Amino acid sequence: MADGQPVLAQAPSDGPRTRSCGANVSSRATGAETWLPVGPQGGPPFDRRLDDLERHRGFDVAARLDRARRLESEAEAAGDVSSVMRARLVVADLLFRSGDPAGTRLAVMVNDWAATHGTRPLLARSHLVLSGMFERIGDAASSLDHAVQAMELLDDDTPPRVRGNHLMQLGDSLDVIGSTDEARQRYHEAEAEFAKVGDRERQVSVLNNLTVMEQEAGRVLAALETVERLMALNGGEDLRPAIADTIARTHLTAGDLEAAQRAVDRGNRLRDTTGDGEVDVTAALALTGVEIRIAQGRLDEAVADLDRCLEICAARNLAGVRVQALQVRANL
Repeated sequence: MADGQPVLAQAPSDGPRTRSCGANVSSRATGAETWLPVGPQGGPPFDRRLDDLERHRGFDVAARLDRARRLESEAEAAGDVSSVMRARLVVADLLFRSGDPAGTRLAVMVNDWAATHGTRPLLARSHLVLSGMFERIGDAASSLDHAVQAMELLDDDTPPRVRGNHLMQLGDSLDVIGSTDEARQRYHEAEAEFAKVGDRERQVSVLNNLTVMEQEAGRVLAALETVERLMALNGGEDLRPAIADTIARTHLTAGDLEAAQRAVDRGNRLRDTTGDGEVDVTAALALTGVEIRIAQGRLDEAVADLDRCLEICAARNLAGVRVQALQVRANL
């Protein structure tokens, strides 16, 4: 990173990551925030509206991006600089999820501002968001650096849900560099934090990421057991597309091609319904589908799907998924 601008294509991650990372559909801090909201006459305070935007950010990305931009303008007109920067970080995150690399540059700008002018919660959250961004684009070192800095900004008053989000992102970053034992510990700690407040959605997200790690580490039985826990905790509710991809890849690794294909189909349906709120999920689902086709011996279809996957990777600057797709192409 030079002159405050992020490098958008670094060393790739160890594999396609369709994690539900701490910077994704998170419930952000309410108890630890120190915002001084100034809202328009008759409207809710900025902090309450920002809380809503920061929650479930992987859904309805286009609509939430529009709301975040409008809120940013309102806060600017009201002279509430802290809320302007907080809204700007939401905009940055949603731009990134839409495949726009400008989102990373904007998040870096907010991070720089928060380091000089902002509150600790804003600085911590900007590091958290950047850690998730750099994980997605394949810069493992920067992802870990931001995750560690975010954790160091927490204190004894940090709410469990916020601490859980940070622990989960730290687990993701540790896994990317191959520190699986440390990552597993952070995932278990994050799950315990979410359990304290009964946040099943975030518990499911942790189990998703733990499944990814176990599956990629070759611990297939552990991954299948974690999937069972995930499904039981989810209680039959709709999954996010990224989690469907995790389930598909786990079944693929276990050799259950029919179950893997059902999960991919489910993920694609969910993506069409809810949108691809995680920037790499469309490419990851496509790559999983390619590997299923190869395992089934349907090589012509696999080649066509692989070309589509690589086009998505190029358009969204997905270094990690792209490298895996190129490896699959080389094997073909």
